[in-house]
Amino acid sequence: MAENKSDKKTPVSQTASEKPSASQSKPAKPAKVKKAKKPKKPVSAKKLPSLLKKSYTEKNFNKKILKKIYIADDKKFIAALFKSNEKGLLEIPKETSFPPDDFRRLKLLSNEIKRQKGIINAVPFAAVLIFCAVIGIAVTLFKNTLVKYGITTGMQSIFEAKTDIADVDLKIFKSSLKISGLAQANNDEPMKNLFEIENITVDFNLTQLLRGKFDAEDISVTGIALGTQRKTSGELPLKIKSAKAKKTEKTAGNHSSAAISSVKESLSSVFADYNPNTIIANVENNLKSPELAQEAQKQAETLAKKWKDEPAEIQKDVKEFKDQVQKITSTDWSKMKNPAELSEALKTAQEAIENGKKLKEKTEKTYKEMSSDTKKVKELKDSLASAIKNDRALVQKELDKITSFSMDKAKSLMSDAITAVGYSLIGKYYPYVEKGVSLAQKFASQPKSEKNAKKKVKSSARGRMKGQDIYYKADNVPVFLIEKAAASSTNFSANLKEVSSDPDKRGKPALFDGKFQTGKQSHVFDGVVDGRSTSEEPLVKANYSGTNYPVSENLEVINLSGLAKIALKATADMDKSFSAAGTVNLSDLNLGADNFEPAIACNIYKSALKSIKTMKIDFTAAHSADGDISLKLSTDADKQLMSAMKTIFTEQMGSIRKDASDQIMKKLDEKTSGATSSINEYLDIEKVMSGELSAMDAVNKALSDKKADIQKQIQKQAANKAADAVKDKLPEGANKLLKGLF
Repeated sequence: MAENKSDKKTPVSQTASEKPSASQSKPAKPAKVKKAKKPKKPVSAKKLPSLLKKSYTEKNFNKKILKKIYIADDKKFIAALFKSNEKGLLEIPKETSFPPDDFRRLKLLSNEIKRQKGIINAVPFAAVLIFCAVIGIAVTLFKNTLVKYGITTGMQSIFEAKTDIADVDLKIFKSSLKISGLAQANNDEPMKNLFEIENITVDFNLTQLLRGKFDAEDISVTGIALGTQRKTSGELPLKIKSAKAKKTEKTAGNHSSAAISSVKESLSSVFADYNPNTIIANVENNLKSPELAQEAQKQAETLAKKWKDEPAEIQKDVKEFKDQVQKITSTDWSKMKNPAELSEALKTAQEAIENGKKLKEKTEKTYKEMSSDTKKVKELKDSLASAIKNDRALVQKELDKITSFSMDKAKSLMSDAITAVGYSLIGKYYPYVEKGVSLAQKFASQPKSEKNAKKKVKSSARGRMKGQDIYYKADNVPVFLIEKAAASSTNFSANLKEVSSDPDKRGKPALFDGKFQTGKQSHVFDGVVDGRSTSEEPLVKANYSGTNYPVSENLEVINLSGLAKIALKATADMDKSFSAAGTVNLSDLNLGADNFEPAIACNIYKSALKSIKTMKIDFTAAHSADGDISLKLSTDADKQLMSAMKTIFTEQMGSIRKDASDQIMKKLDEKTSGATSSINEYLDIEKVMSGELSAMDAVNKALSDKKADIQKQIQKQAANKAADAVKDKLPEGANKLLKGLF
């Protein structure tokens, strides 16, 4: 110790290089010397826990102390402390002192020994047994009902249509579940089943079930039938679409409408040269008839208004005159023998003739006054007819200049039409995609959050001494697991592997594949659902191919029906974004469109569509997480449609021109119809006046003829009377002689 003290007091010598320079004003500080730590006081055995202050027989010592210590070093440490006393019992001598670290170790061991109680408490144990019995009875009575309810509710939530199950048999201790007579209704056709399954058998792991986990080691499905009829409707109350589905449907609708507008604009551009309004606009400055028609209409309307009341007045007078002379003109005067009546009729007839002459003179006067206006109106009519003839010739000349149609703006006509169909289908089927992704999300592991991760804290306490390492089997069974499932029937087979609620535990993605055939249709599919939090792959990757799939869609610019052969690859991710790319080959096509204007464009477009019977479409589609949609496609039908339309143009050029000409002439007639109507109105007035003059001539002639008949009858009656008077004056023999002569 003296040497240590003298060493501490000895100053540290400095070398030449360590001496301070002249520029350093302050001397170097002496080095600090750490003080030696005081040794810790030992702890007396009197302060040990009561368990370690007791005395034990060797048997009790082994039973109560050593058997409850499992680490070999700890057991050796304790055994070395207990010594035999004068009574032959084992105890820790009271005069023993322990270093603080050993004392803390003894206290820790004492506490651990006390916690290891091996005696069963009867009352709690009985309560546990009763509880387990109640649970067992309840499970036995209601297990099938609960399983049936769970399966029905889950499937109805997925398919949005009724699910019927005939029977469920859950055998817990045999680790099996059997489902019989499952029928899933079709949401689109409530009186049909999407599929029916005779039997489903599930073999599960009972050990995992007791741990609160469902591990289906094998699932087999047999007796599958597709598209069967139902006796009752499978319709369920309509579910409200999600906000994202509504947004997608609206976005797709907007894109579809834009594509439809593009098709209409393209068709309009093709027929722009034959548009009647366009042609009239081109020659409008050279047309004479519209301007002349306005002036003619104005003059004809004025003249018609001037004379419009005259025909009615003349017609009234003529009618009254006809009524007055009706008796004279309708009587057969040859049968009238009364001289007085004949004389009176002759007088009446003469008066009527005089009145008729006056009425005719009045009518002729009015008609002559109209003659100058009539001449002017007829000149307007002739001028307008000549102008219309010249304008028609001008328009026809303009039409003859056009010998072909420009198809430059219609190169993607069919692509735009099919794009409209594509967007419509995306909006229609996106809710199903959303459901599929939502279902896949349920079988994805949740990424570990750094906030919830346990922080490792270094303990300042002394570590336990090395003991025996115990290894446990890694827990790789999540709460829900289907290790393997298979379904098969005559025309159906499908396989499913590694479907779990936590793929991270399994370290594998879920796999599925299958194929089925309904009638002439065949479908093949496979895919991967990778819900591992560490995976860089999409959540879902799927491949599909199908043949003879019926397609039908009706939009304004295209009505499509036929059979499709489809091959596509699709992906979807956790944010419900998806993408797809593939090829669609259409056959047995029946194409059409709704009617639209101009009619000639509609007819040619529809005729060209009918000529297309097959079509190949290559497409890529994507839906982003924020709801935006993109669709790109190409089709050989663009060239088919253009070729068909050119052929129809060539074949129907004459009729196309005639149709355009008819429409233009109709529009010209509309521009001149007002003038023509006003001119005809005036000429109708003139015609009525002329007709009344002719009627007056006929009445007056009839009166003259009846007057002559009356005069003839009067003369005849006078001659008969004179003859009778002569006969009365002759002798009887002469009368007889006259009778013999006559």
